[in-house]
Amino acid sequence: MESKKESGGVLGSALIICGSSIGGGMLALPSVSSSSGFFPSLVSNITCWLFTMLTGLFLMDVCIWSKKNEVHLSSIAENYLGKFGKYIVIFLFLFLYECLLVSYFSGGVPCFQNVISSVFSTQSMQIPETSTFIGFGAFIFVLVALGTAWIDRVNFLMMIGLVLCFLGFVGLGSKNVESELLYQSNWLYFATPVPIMIGAYGFHNVVPSLVHYLDKDRKKVKQAIVIGTLIPLVVYSIWQWLTLGSIPPNILQSANESGGIPIIEALFQITHSPLLKSLAFSFTAFAIITSLVGVSFSMVDFLGDTSGLSPHGMNRVGLSLATILPPLAVAYYYPNLFVTVFGYAAGFGEALLNGLFPIITFWIACYKFRYPDAKPPKGGKITLGLMVAFTFLIIALEFYQIFSS
Repeated sequence: MESKKESGGVLGSALIICGSSIGGGMLALPSVSSSSGFFPSLVSNITCWLFTMLTGLFLMDVCIWSKKNEVHLSSIAENYLGKFGKYIVIFLFLFLYECLLVSYFSGGVPCFQNVISSVFSTQSMQIPETSTFIGFGAFIFVLVALGTAWIDRVNFLMMIGLVLCFLGFVGLGSKNVESELLYQSNWLYFATPVPIMIGAYGFHNVVPSLVHYLDKDRKKVKQAIVIGTLIPLVVYSIWQWLTLGSIPPNILQSANESGGIPIIEALFQITHSPLLKSLAFSFTAFAIITSLVGVSFSMVDFLGDTSGLSPHGMNRVGLSLATILPPLAVAYYYPNLFVTVFGYAAGFGEALLNGLFPIITFWIACYKFRYPDAKPPKGGKITLGLMVAFTFLIIALEFYQIFSS
């Protein structure tokens, strides 16, 4: 179990942020970007990275300025927005991230089963689905219960695997990139992928935990956020270059109808490389598991903050069970229950929790509470106002995509 005092490193924390960001949302990026093309989507990608990095830094400062040693979103919301704001944040956080956990367990269990089959050569023997769910859930539970230091170490190893797989399938697929496809652009649709991209940079739920893990050292946390978000920016940019430059737009648009997963199959049809397909599926497995771990350990700290329980010792065991068991059970019995609802709620939840909430609390800290260390960004209220407007643009785009589909 996790000890009460621990101090982490910048690289490990950055990789936790990176692992929390790179997940299933990445697979959907090419299909939602097919109508705009590579260069407009690159502008959207950089814009979303800058926005989410800044809001992550705002949330970092708000956590550091808290008088409590360990704080999460519920306590921050109560301090800045009152009881009503706290209840809204609790509802949004639980709904959004419980749905995410269900989604990750549903996608992670088949990956876990494939790993067991490959390692132990059990292709000829069918592993019971129940056993796989229990084994995978137990693995995540033990890791989360052991605490952030263990998550740091295991996540580091998984990120090495993720990067190696990514470099492998990019190397194999790069020879199929065509400049003619890359230069197909329609700037009218450059904002179309923004809601999905914002979700693909969703790391804010781990920021409060990492602030504590790094002993509220602002320099270290800032470095972790900048490095941890720059890696997804590079990965997403290369991924968009590879897919939009090698797969025709009509195939990408048809892949969108199946949730983005067929993108890997589309790459295989273009390259005819079984190794590329294997590397791409391995990359997907690493991405799902690192995202699952990030969401799980942030949920433990959130539940501890909301309930008033310290997330250490035996309390952490109970909080870890409360985090893992409900979504694991839903994923087992009703794997598709939240698919449609989450598809609509994720964009709103990400925009509100990872966009509007950090901006508003930072604004209050700077201009209402006037903390001595609270320094507004360049441009002051104008910059913050533009970021609020961008948040509402994301929500408007989400509404448009819902009613136009």
